[in-house]
Amino acid sequence: MNYVNLTGIRGDSTTFNFSLNDCNGVPLNLSGAELTMTIGYGSFQVLQKNIVDHVIPESGITYVQISGNDWDNIPNGTFDYDVQITDYYNQISTVMRGLFYIEEDVTR
Repeated sequence: MNYVNLTGIRGDSTTFNFSLNDCNGVPLNLSGAELTMTIGYGSFQVLQKNIVDHVIPESGITYVQISGNDWDNIPNGTFDYDVQITDYYNQISTVMRGLFYIEEDVTR
């Protein structure tokens, strides 16, 4: 599992591109898999995105897109996040986690 911190700016559309590998550095095959990215703290979720269409699934390349409106009801601050994969066989594994910083947009 990878530990990576991410940042989102309130009101901005943001795309996070991921190249996902197993613990040996071999790309994960995402064919038929669902990726779920959840941002929150404790058991409280502030945003969740589910992706089933991957860029190059056989090579573990995918993305999560967050629109500007997705930030509307989320306060600025530091949250936890994780990225989980549910594979073709319905096996769930956490492949990435870390801190997610949501910052105020300066330009209005």
